[in-house]
Amino acid sequence: MGRRFRNAMVNFKSEEALEVYLKKFTEEIPKLMPEIKQMTICRASKDTLLHFVTYDSEEEQNLATERFIKWRESITEEFKDAMALEGDIIVESEIKFK
Repeated sequence: MGRRFRNAMVNFKSEEALEVYLKKFTEEIPKLMPEIKQMTICRASKDTLLHFVTYDSEEEQNLATERFIKWRESITEEFKDAMALEGDIIVESEIKFK
């Protein structure tokens, strides 16, 4: 298998809880999960984030995800709910608009 993705939609109890999480996430995750090859975080609403990360292999994804889950469990009081999807990247392309 080739490259992998994991995305998560996370709903927070409040906009303030989202801001606290986002600060922790952006400061701590790059050190905790060096396997991440690309990361995009989008604000879907005032209290919802969408994360999208890619990995070079399923093994790297599994290692990083295991550490992430332990990290996330330490701050779950900030979450209302979350949903994650993961799988193989079938097509990757960077489109340049003119």
